[in-house]
Amino acid sequence: MDSMKNFTKVGVIVGSVALLMGAYGAFAGAQVNVACVQSAIDKRENSLIAARQQYDADVVAAIAVRRDARKAAWDLDTVAKRNAAIDQAMNAFRKSHDQADAKFMSAVKVGSKQFGADMKACKAAPAANEASI
Repeated sequence: MDSMKNFTKVGVIVGSVALLMGAYGAFAGAQVNVACVQSAIDKRENSLIAARQQYDADVVAAIAVRRDARKAAWDLDTVAKRNAAIDQAMNAFRKSHDQADAKFMSAVKVGSKQFGADMKACKAAPAANEASI
């Protein structure tokens, strides 16, 4: 019975070590190139920063266009024309905002995929909690 307990303990320890090896990105028998991993992290984080800055700029531009269109709508001489112009401004804003969202999500997806490829080239796997951006 004691040998079964020891076997279970060894199995838990071996399993834990294997899990930790995977969590910290070590491939069995491979030497992780730390500089390569750090470069991959820089590349991913910088691409995410650039994508976010572009997203913010796109949304700010959409808001500015909406603002100007709504202001111009109030110069129109009838309520019907004004409401139509405001609807058009809001629809254009939603479309621009949706395009900015899609562009940002695409950039995140590309960055994540590239990060995985870069980590593989470094003979490392992303830690479990850094697999996605």
